[in-house]
Amino acid sequence: MAGIDRIPAMPVPEIDSDVLLTYCLNVHPGETTAEVFETLAGPYCQVIETLSAAGMKAPFAAGLRLGAKAVDAFTRDAGLLTELRETLKNLQSFAPTLNAFPYGEFHADVVKEDVYRPDWQTNQRRDYTIAAGGLMASLSGPAQKISVSTLPGSFKKFGKHDVKAMGRHIAEVAAAFHRMMNIHGKTIILAMEPEPGGTFETTDEFVHFYEEVLLAETWPSFDDLTGGNKEAAEEIMRQHVGICFDTCHAAVEFEDPSQSLLLLESRGIQIGKMQLSSALHLDNPAQNPEGLAMLATYDEPRFLHQVMARGKDLSLSYFDDLGPYLAQAATRDDLAVRAHFHVPVFADDLGCGLKTTQDAMRQGLGTSLERQLTTHFEVETYSWDLLPERRGAAPSADLPDLICHELEYVAKFMA
Repeated sequence: MAGIDRIPAMPVPEIDSDVLLTYCLNVHPGETTAEVFETLAGPYCQVIETLSAAGMKAPFAAGLRLGAKAVDAFTRDAGLLTELRETLKNLQSFAPTLNAFPYGEFHADVVKEDVYRPDWQTNQRRDYTIAAGGLMASLSGPAQKISVSTLPGSFKKFGKHDVKAMGRHIAEVAAAFHRMMNIHGKTIILAMEPEPGGTFETTDEFVHFYEEVLLAETWPSFDDLTGGNKEAAEEIMRQHVGICFDTCHAAVEFEDPSQSLLLLESRGIQIGKMQLSSALHLDNPAQNPEGLAMLATYDEPRFLHQVMARGKDLSLSYFDDLGPYLAQAATRDDLAVRAHFHVPVFADDLGCGLKTTQDAMRQGLGTSLERQLTTHFEVETYSWDLLPERRGAAPSADLPDLICHELEYVAKFMA
C-alpha cells in the first residue's frame, strides 16, 4: 500500500472532552496477562507518547482486549489486578471499553470461524463476559460508561441457532451488569457487534433480535431486580445491552450507515461504541481482472474475510471467505463486491480500481457525532501484519506510528 511506510507526525486537534477516541488493542497479543503487560509497556506506551508529543492531552482512553485466560487470571489474582490498574495509571490511561469478541487466541496462525467460539448459546461466553465486565468496572477510572463489545450471537454456518438460549444468557449478563452498577456506580453496556455471517449480521437483523427476543421474552434473571415488572425489565435491558456499530461490517453489507444509525436511534437502542474501520470495495469485478488480482492479494489464512457481492438487480450474494468468491468472480456479473478486511482508515485508493469504504466510515462517524449517539469511538485495524505488502515480515517497529496516524486522521475529522 503506497504511502504508509513513512508517515510524518501531525498535530492532534482537540475534540469534545466527553467524546473518547482510542484504538483497539486486539492489534496486539492480549491472551495472557504477560501479553497484556508487554503490550501496555511496549506499543501502547509508544502510541501515547507520540500522541502526547503531538498535543493530545491525558488521560488517554485504552481500548483493551483481554482474552479469557487473561480475564480469569486478573479476576483470581488481586495482585495482578492491582498491577494492571497501576500500569494504566502510570501510563496516564484508563479503560472505558473492552473488545470481548475474541474469547481465545486472536493471533494464532489460523483463527477463521473459531473467533465465534464459544458462542452465546454457551455458559462459557456468559461467564467470561460477566467476569470481563466486573474487571472493567475496576479499571474504568473517570469513565462512567463502560462498553464491552461481543460477537453477534454465533456464526450462521454453524447451523441452527437457539436464539432463546442466547437471549437468556444475554439477559443474565445484563442483570449482572445492573448489580455491578449498583456497587461500582458504573454503567456497563454489552455492545453486540453485527458482522457478516453472524446470527444477526445487519442492523435490521439485530433490531429484530433485540425486539423479538431480548425485549419480548420474560427473563427470570431480572425477577429479583424488578419484582416481575416487565417495564422495569425492559429498562434494564435497554440500559445494559446495545450495539457496537462497526463501520466496516455495515459497509460490507452495503448498508447506508446514516440510515442504520437513525433506525437504532428511533428504536431506542443505544450505541455502546462505534468501531471505525474500512472494508475493501471493487466495482465491476469481472470487467477488471487487474482489480480482481489486487483483491486476491488480500486472501490470507488467518481470518475470515466474508464477502458480499451486489448484482446489477441490487441483490446481495454472500460468501464465507474471499477464496470461494474469487473462484467464481470472473464468471459473475456483479456490479460491485465488498470484503471484510480491516484496512487503515486513512486509506482510500489501493490501486487497480480496488478501493476502500472510507466514505461509509466517515459518514457513519459524522452522523454519530451530529446526533450524539455515542461517546466511545474505537479505531479497529487489527490486520496490519496481514496487509499484502507487510505480510510475512517481522513485526514492524513502525506499527505505533501507523496507529497514531489513524488516530490523528480520525481526530482531525472529529474536531
